[in-house]
Amino acid sequence: MTKNQTNLLVKVQSAGYNHGNSALITVNDEEFGFESYSQGLNVALIHEVTGQKLCCTTFDTYGDEGSATAFAQFIENLPNGRIVALSVKDDASLRLNDRAKKACESLGSYLSYFLQFRSSWTMISQKNALPGTPEESLSYEAAVTCSRSFVVPSVSANGSTISVTSAGLDFGDVAQITLNGQGVAIEGGYQRGLNVVVFDSSTTIPILNQSFDLFANPTAADAFAQLIEDLPEGQIVAIAVKDDGFYNLSERAKQACEAIGSRLIHHLQFRNSWAIVGYKGASPGSIIENLNTSGAVSVKFWISSLISMNGKWQQKQKLQPSDLQSKDIFGSAIALSEKIAIIGARMAEVEGHPAAGSAYIFELENGQWQQKQRLHPPGLQRQDVFGNSVAISGDVAIVGAYFADAEGRPDAGSAYIFHLENGQWHPKQKLQPSDLQQGDYFGNSVAISGELAIVGAYGVDSEGRPNVGSAYIFQLENGQWHPKQKLQPADLQGGDCFGTSVAISGKVAIVGARLAHGESSQYAGSAYIFQLENGQWHPKQKLQPADLQQSDNFGNSVAISGEVAIVGAYGVDFEGYRDAGSAYIFQLENGQWHPKQKLQPADLQRGGGFGTSVAISSQVAIIGASGLDAEGRPDAGSAYIFHLENGEWQQKEKLQPADLEHNNCFGYAVAISETVAIVGAHNAHAEGSPYAGSAYIFATLP
Repeated sequence: MTKNQTNLLVKVQSAGYNHGNSALITVNDEEFGFESYSQGLNVALIHEVTGQKLCCTTFDTYGDEGSATAFAQFIENLPNGRIVALSVKDDASLRLNDRAKKACESLGSYLSYFLQFRSSWTMISQKNALPGTPEESLSYEAAVTCSRSFVVPSVSANGSTISVTSAGLDFGDVAQITLNGQGVAIEGGYQRGLNVVVFDSSTTIPILNQSFDLFANPTAADAFAQLIEDLPEGQIVAIAVKDDGFYNLSERAKQACEAIGSRLIHHLQFRNSWAIVGYKGASPGSIIENLNTSGAVSVKFWISSLISMNGKWQQKQKLQPSDLQSKDIFGSAIALSEKIAIIGARMAEVEGHPAAGSAYIFELENGQWQQKQRLHPPGLQRQDVFGNSVAISGDVAIVGAYFADAEGRPDAGSAYIFHLENGQWHPKQKLQPSDLQQGDYFGNSVAISGELAIVGAYGVDSEGRPNVGSAYIFQLENGQWHPKQKLQPADLQGGDCFGTSVAISGKVAIVGARLAHGESSQYAGSAYIFQLENGQWHPKQKLQPADLQQSDNFGNSVAISGEVAIVGAYGVDFEGYRDAGSAYIFQLENGQWHPKQKLQPADLQRGGGFGTSVAISSQVAIIGASGLDAEGRPDAGSAYIFHLENGEWQQKEKLQPADLEHNNCFGYAVAISETVAIVGAHNAHAEGSPYAGSAYIFATLP
C-alpha cells in the first residue's frame, strides 16, 4: 500500500433470532449509518474506488413477500465491482426466493443456498465476484462475524445524508425524512399519503415540501404528479408513505415516480410502507428505494452516491477569468482534484513578458466554481509558456513550462511545484534536472499522484538519437521534491518523442511516445507501462495495438485510474475519414495490461481528432475531439463521456456547448472526476479578446 492509499476495513456481524437477534456493519470500526437494523437482510454499499459510503437499507425477507424481489432488483442494478456488505438479523430465509439467491450468487456467494430458518449469515463481497471469493460466514448455532480489507486510493468525504422512514397504518403509521440526522419539516406536518421533500441538487438544501393525502382527496395524485413533472432534471426527491399511499394513486402519479427512478411503485399496495430517494431524470431501478408489505422500511442515502447512478451530464458553468487577454489560450491544460481545478493559460503575458504563461486555481463553493488565484512564479521569462501542462493531487499542484531556458540552454524546460497552505497556493520548488539540454522541452507533460510526480521531456536525445524523449520521476521527501529516476526505454528510436504524455496512479505510470514506429508504420505511436518495485521504476509493457497505421499518433494522450488505462490516438482513420481519431482501453489482468476496447463514436468526422485528450476516473471516462465540426462551425470541437457498464465502455453523452464558434477547439484538454468534467476550448473568444480561451464545467445529475 502506497502512502496515498488507504486501508478500508469492513466488518459484519450477524446473529439469528436464537443467537442474539442482532446485526452490525462497520467501516474502520465505525457503525455504517443504519437508522435501525431490521429482521431479514441488512445491506450496505461502498464505492469500490473512493471507499465512499453510498447507501444502506434493509429487506425483510422473513415477513414480507415482496422484499426478496426488491433485494434482487437492488443487487441486479449494481455496477460490477461495487462493494456489498450484508448481515442477517432474526431470519432471512423464510421468503428468500430463487431470484434473490441468484442475486447473491452474482456477488460470488454459495452459502446463500444453505441458509436455513433463523441462521446467522454475513457476507462482504463485490458485484460480479468469482464464486467462493467473498468473505462470508454461516452458522445454524451461533452468531457469526466476517471482515475484509480493501485498499483504495483515498476515502472520500461522505457528504450529506438523506434518510427516509415509512410505516403503513398497521406497522407504526409514521413518516420521517431527515437531512444529516435532522428532521425536515413539512408544512402542516407529515400526513397520510405521500410526504415529499425536494432537495436542490447543488446545495442539498430542501426547496419544496408537501404532503399529498390521496385517500381523502382523489385529485391529490395528479397534483403530486404535476409537482414532479415541473421539477428540473437532477433535483433530488425523497418520499415517505404514512398510513397509505396506494388508494387513488393514478397512472400519471406512478409515471412521475418512475421519472425519479422508482421501479417498486408498481408493486405498492394498500397501506404498504414505501420509502425512496431518487432524482428527476433517473432511470427506473437506478436509485435507492424500499417497499414492505408487512412492516416499516427505511433507506439512508449519501447524496454523493448519485455519482454511481445513471445520471446525465449537464453544462453548469463557463469559466473565463476577467483578466484574460487576446491569445492567452486559457483552457489548453486542465486538471481536477475533488473540488479544486487548475487551468493553464500558456500564452498569457506576465509582468511585461509575452507568453510567459500562467495558471488559474478554481474551487467549488456553494455549487459554483470560483476563481481563487492566478499562479505565475517569480522569474518567468518571455515565451516560457508556463501552464502548457498542469496536474493536481490534493494540496499539491505541478505546472510545466516547457520552453523555459536553463543557464544557456534554450527551451530546456522546467516545471514548478505549488503547495496549498492556509488557503493560498505557494510556489515551493522549481524542477529542472541537471542533465537537461537545449530543446529537451522538459515539462511538456506533467502528472502527480500523492507524493510522486512524473514529468515528460519529449525532446531529450540519447546516444546520438535526437528527440528520443524521456520522463523523470520525482518524490516528495522531507518537504522537498527529489529526482528519483529517469525513464527511457531501451528500444526507443530517434524522433519517438517518448514523454509526449504522462500519467501516474499509485505505483503505476504510463508514458506516451506518439511518434514511435510500428512494425511497418511510421509515427504509429506507442505507450509504455512502468511499475514501482522495491524503490525502482521498471518498464513492464509496451502498448501498441496491432491495428495501428502510419501517423495514428497513439500515445499523444494517456490517462490511468487503478487497473484501467486509456490511450488516445487522434490520427486514426474511421470509415474513410482521415484523422477521425480513436481511444484504446487497456485493463490490468493477471499482471498484464490487455487491450479491451477501441472507442470510436459513430458520428466522427474527417479531422475530428477524437483522442486529442483523455481522462478517466473509476468507471467514467472523457475523450476530447477538438477538431470536430458543429453545425457549420468547423473545428468547434466536442467531448464524449463513456461509462463502464457490464464490462463494456458505453458512450453516454456528447458534450458540445451551444455557444461554440468556429475553431474554438473545445475538447483540446479534459479532466474528470465521477461527478464533474471540465473541458477546455483554448481558442474561444472573450469579449473583445480573440483566442483568450475558456473552460466549461459539466456535472452529473445532480
